[in-house]
Amino acid sequence: MRRYKFFLVVLAFLFACATDETDINFSQSGETEKTDARDEPQKTTAATDTHDERVAVPNFVVASQHPTIECLNGTFDKFVNVFGMYVVATPGAPLDYVQHTANILAQFLDNDEDGEPDDVKVHQYLVEGNFVVPVWGEEDREIFFEGARGTFCEDNVGFRASMYYDHDRWALGGVGTAGNWDTNLEEVWHVVSSGWYRVYPVYFGDWSSKLTEAMDTARGGLFREVPSQYPNNAWYSYDDDTCTYVCQVHEYFYWALMANIGALDPKLTDKCHESRQEWHVCTAADLERTDPLVFDLLNNYGFKLPTRIPDGSYRDWTNASPDNEDADSDSDSDSDSDSDSDSDSDARGSNKIGYARFSEEERARLAKDTRTPDLAIMSQHPTIDCLNGTFDKFVNVFGMYVIATPEAPLEYVQHTANVLAQYLDNDEDGSVDDIAVLNFLVGINRVVPIWTRQDSEAFYSPTDRGASCEEKVSFGASMFLEDKWAFGGITSAGHWDTNLEEVWHIITKGFDHVYPYYFGVSPGLSRIGEAVDAARGGRFQEAPAPPYKYPDESWYRFYDPTCVYDCQIYEYFYWILMANIGALDPKHTDKCASSKDEWPICTKAELKQRDKLAYELLNNEGFRLPTRIPNGNYQPSQQ
Repeated sequence: MRRYKFFLVVLAFLFACATDETDINFSQSGETEKTDARDEPQKTTAATDTHDERVAVPNFVVASQHPTIECLNGTFDKFVNVFGMYVVATPGAPLDYVQHTANILAQFLDNDEDGEPDDVKVHQYLVEGNFVVPVWGEEDREIFFEGARGTFCEDNVGFRASMYYDHDRWALGGVGTAGNWDTNLEEVWHVVSSGWYRVYPVYFGDWSSKLTEAMDTARGGLFREVPSQYPNNAWYSYDDDTCTYVCQVHEYFYWALMANIGALDPKLTDKCHESRQEWHVCTAADLERTDPLVFDLLNNYGFKLPTRIPDGSYRDWTNASPDNEDADSDSDSDSDSDSDSDSDSDARGSNKIGYARFSEEERARLAKDTRTPDLAIMSQHPTIDCLNGTFDKFVNVFGMYVIATPEAPLEYVQHTANVLAQYLDNDEDGSVDDIAVLNFLVGINRVVPIWTRQDSEAFYSPTDRGASCEEKVSFGASMFLEDKWAFGGITSAGHWDTNLEEVWHIITKGFDHVYPYYFGVSPGLSRIGEAVDAARGGRFQEAPAPPYKYPDESWYRFYDPTCVYDCQIYEYFYWILMANIGALDPKHTDKCASSKDEWPICTKAELKQRDKLAYELLNNEGFRLPTRIPNGNYQPSQQ
């Protein structure tokens, strides 16, 4: 169970204590005194209380700034408005993760998904308290709180818990689909439950409440500090010495709610089993039998607490476009509306998690530094000096760079730069097709090198400039002078162009990072992983070594022993894309015939027939993937 840094706990606690004192008073004896009508359970809270203004249903559009809290805009660059609360994220946070967390928050606030927060008073408290859900790295957190001193953010923004994109557990699609735990269920609830403690102190307060009465029973007694050993009759036995009594209450509320909504059911994940030393009540039935006090509180007092497991798909949000605000409201009434949804996959209106999920303002901001490239060759990199010793040719392509050594002919450099431009702007309208992917690639200084193998080996040697570039530049693949080059494109040259493979491998990193649920490389956790396992006839962490081989029913059989699972996915992504855009069509080259032992699918029609999972992913999920074969002749229509 994660515990927070001491200063973070103190910050959150001080903020909570600084709010409206009419919520709860403490007598000298420590007993609570009921002082507000909010202490009474609200059996129809959402129906009887209304906002001054109707809260808009979230569309999960990503903004680049917080509209009112300026001190958040330095560290964070992604903001999603969820019923007036915000999920905030740092540059390194994958967009898929940010929007998953935003959907989880929406589902905790509006669990019946009727378009309105279930408990208006809890929601209002959270919004007025500027509570946020950060998605960041631990280093980001440290930097933020150091810089927040003396600013509005120090005392006026509620940071009650965090999601860490680099080491927390993520179940994109929900625990029922992913088969593993989702830390969002804990951390997002810790943020939301802050409202329940304050709005209904007699029932959910940190001291002398119905909730603490149930917890004391579950722990086998009232312990202000963690005991050296819990009584044998305890079923909640959290033994972290840094977790104070109030902290224990919050953890208990989380465990009880998860059991009550079925999130700990062993049929879904192993979460309950792996946490059995702390909490072993796995289902609502177990909770009713083992902990009747908290079961009664959660179910029989009329509170509109969550009853469904949030899975990150609030009101099936991916079917609605921010460019079509009526799409969601009409989804239930028009049962035939889905039948034609795949016929028009222009991402400006349908890209589920990418380009279209940015606001128009954010698209403009992201695109301002991605002007149509002129593909001029420069002699130096403008900002990364460690590249300037080995390479002497640089071409800026939408902020990415093609870099080349002195031996590389100008014709080669310009051809690769044009292929890169055509992959990034495949419809050649002068604008990048997926700005989120490009933004990531530019951010990690992803480059396309053109050199000899000897140059490559020398560059990476410890004595060369490559050592100083190791943490500044991302390579991933290379074009070697001895590779196959098809100037004018494969349809004109009549033979293969290695640029189609290597340049795409370099771009793939962006799709892997930005859309991990769809294109991530972790085994069993992405749509492309599901497809590659089907194509290989099973999930193999490594390629089968002789005398073993791929199953007879497989059609993707890459036997390179150095190519482990993530490498296999990158290669597979390349093959399915090439088939989908027609680059493997035998009427162009003999590439498909010469590679049939590894990959036998040559055309889009064959892909649709034989590899339905891959075809669906590439064509019917709304991503702005390439559909034309790059030929090295980028001709943008807008200058």
